[in-house]
Amino acid sequence: MLPVHLQPESHVPLYVQLRDQLRALVHAGDLRPGDRIPASRELAIMLGVHRTTVANAYAELESEGLISGSRRPRHLHQGQWKWTEAESLQLLRS
Repeated sequence: MLPVHLQPESHVPLYVQLRDQLRALVHAGDLRPGDRIPASRELAIMLGVHRTTVANAYAELESEGLISGSRRPRHLHQGQWKWTEAESLQLLRS
């Protein structure tokens, strides 16, 4: 499981907390190019939050070019996201 800890009592929205913590894991080297992170449904269940919370965090990270996703119907790992080398290296240089 990802070392992510959300604080529901915080004034910071949960999806922002998640987005920022995932970004920090990249900067720290805990997530590296090619690493897979859980599908939004799976991570939502693990964290006890609504799937939309995770989907919003992933969408922002994808729009920033930090992750790319693929959805393959009828595939065991449907909805898995992964860090891509070029995108992660771009992040590490900024």
